[in-house]
Amino acid sequence: MASLPRTFDEHPLTWLASESTSGPGPRIFESLPPSAKRAIHEAYKRYVHDLEVVKTALKSSTETATIDNHDFLWAWLCVNTRCIHYSFNNADRTRSLKDIDLTLCPIIDFANHTIKEELTAQVIRNGNSALEFFSAGTAMKKGDEIFLRYGNHNNAVLLAEYGFTISRSEQPSKLAVGENDTVDGGEINVDDVIEMLFEEKSGQWRKDILKSRGYWGDWTLHSSPTPAHPSYRILPALRLLHLSQPTPDEEAVLGSWTDAASNLNAWEMMVLGRQQTVSHQNELSVSGTMRVVCERVMARGEHGLNELYELEQSILTLTPEASGDTDWFSSTIRCATILWKEEYEVANAVLESIERGDPLE
Repeated sequence: MASLPRTFDEHPLTWLASESTSGPGPRIFESLPPSAKRAIHEAYKRYVHDLEVVKTALKSSTETATIDNHDFLWAWLCVNTRCIHYSFNNADRTRSLKDIDLTLCPIIDFANHTIKEELTAQVIRNGNSALEFFSAGTAMKKGDEIFLRYGNHNNAVLLAEYGFTISRSEQPSKLAVGENDTVDGGEINVDDVIEMLFEEKSGQWRKDILKSRGYWGDWTLHSSPTPAHPSYRILPALRLLHLSQPTPDEEAVLGSWTDAASNLNAWEMMVLGRQQTVSHQNELSVSGTMRVVCERVMARGEHGLNELYELEQSILTLTPEASGDTDWFSSTIRCATILWKEEYEVANAVLESIERGDPLE
């Protein structure tokens, strides 16, 4: 118990759970990128669900008991920031691994996260033991820190689940805020930007098709491995975005040779892996739209950094009574800054790939 944090004032979930809208926390939350806000809201929904389950259980208990929301949030975050997801039964595919097999690791929780994995250990399932011992690649001495790769999480998820973000490399950054605050090798979610493109085209039918094929949402940009690129999920979405809708008569004619029906058939073949693209013209349109996506993300990245700087200055001028206990403030601002820098830099890297003519996939 002595190793547990006394408070989680710096964790964004605390800001959402608080009834107060004043103070630095809620203001910093509003200044975060959309992908981070979405990830935090998803974590908050899990917290609220668990809180209601516990309250319901207490009501049905024969003993009189109440629960303090503040204490429950502290306990919930103690657990959520100190656990990993691990499947004990890969054969059971009927279960959702997102909500089960959550394993507390009382010793592992002392290891900080790293994105660079120097040693990988595979679990052995031989029916007798699943343990295998490995030694470090270099000699270790007393006082050395041991790191653990929590998982392939982007910074928005790390902030929502664990309350921190992490720099992605040690290469110079165009928007550096500190000597080591660079974010090459990053990943950003652009769901809101691409969703807006579909809204601009009144693309409900396109949205329905993508949902039925499992390609709606979870759209990301990556700066590594090089060349920087959009995720495989983005390309089918943008290829469909640039197709016109077949008329009911065209859809009724099997194998219709109209342009709209033919292109939609080509898109279906592309999704099934039977052809590489829809058409040359379609690929040109997709490339142009990817430029738009990158430029929009870069523009809001610059805007977000400027707003964050202004917010930081305004909070620093507050009196202690007005700002509250803000020992955590600087580190939280740094987390938000890394998120916005990552937005800009990953989008810029993908844009440079497009301008060089690198393949999108």
